[in-house]
Amino acid sequence: MKRDQFMTELAMGVADLPQDVARDILTDMDEYFNDGLNQGKSEEAICDQLGDVDDFIALLHETEQRRSSSKELSLHTTWVHLSVDAGDIHVHSADHFEIKYDPNAYDMTKNERDDAMDIVLESKTKIRGMGGLINSFLNPASTRIDVLLPEDVDQMDIHSDYGDIEIESVHGSTISLSSNKGDIDIKRCEIIDLHVCTSLGDIDIKAGSIQRLDLSTNAGDIDIEGNGSTISAISNLGDIDYEGMVETIDLKTSKGDIDFSGKINQRGHIQTQMGDIDMHINDATIKASTKLGDIDIDGYFENGVYILGDGSGDVTVSSALGDVTVSK
Repeated sequence: MKRDQFMTELAMGVADLPQDVARDILTDMDEYFNDGLNQGKSEEAICDQLGDVDDFIALLHETEQRRSSSKELSLHTTWVHLSVDAGDIHVHSADHFEIKYDPNAYDMTKNERDDAMDIVLESKTKIRGMGGLINSFLNPASTRIDVLLPEDVDQMDIHSDYGDIEIESVHGSTISLSSNKGDIDIKRCEIIDLHVCTSLGDIDIKAGSIQRLDLSTNAGDIDIEGNGSTISAISNLGDIDYEGMVETIDLKTSKGDIDFSGKINQRGHIQTQMGDIDMHINDATIKASTKLGDIDIDGYFENGVYILGDGSGDVTVSSALGDVTVSK
């Protein structure tokens, strides 16, 4: 299939969507084709990457239906912000919104405004002058907090000063998770935008599908398993592992190793200051550099870049103090 046929069938398939949505889709796809052609790909190769046009149209309808349903059902609360000073937070999918906690352990403050809700849980056992790390040990049996999250909550922000955050089997539009000290785990979730930040702790993402993913930790490892559209992961001190298929990806660590296994369809930037980079990728055009280390790439060298397979995916790999290894 060539570009004109794909775009014609796509235009017919999205004609029943809202006009502005259909227009944005067609504009984005035109840009996608232009980017691919500028990278030297053929129209047929780009169509193959996109897959069956009917499946693509069905996915677009499903996404728009979920977005529209969220707007229609979220008549009172579409944005929720939860802040906890100390305690572990577990988020689950449900048909209603609810926060389960031990009233003997926490005082709740809730403020509703328009379509938003601010919720603060503060430890009753908190000692003045003590930080959340100390207070979290005062009543450990009562510091679990469960959040039941329906799909009609359009945006959810969760913060814990001291404690782990875990979300499982959640479907959502925009979710932000942050912790001053604690690990963050995401399992089998379908999320459009996910932002995760922890000052001290690991970030672990398993399975599921996340379109846009933004991760950062000052000190901790990042482990990602799953597919996405745009992924950014930064660790100042820690290793980064990724396994899956992605359109664009940026992985960066100041001190730590980076392991990548999968496929990059458009662009990748892999960088570490002090550490090794190990990649397993079949198709890519790779520009690699290291100041003090070895480069070993399983591809042929041409015009300053290494070509693997069909060369799809433009990848830059650099390590200031470490080895760069790429194999199929």
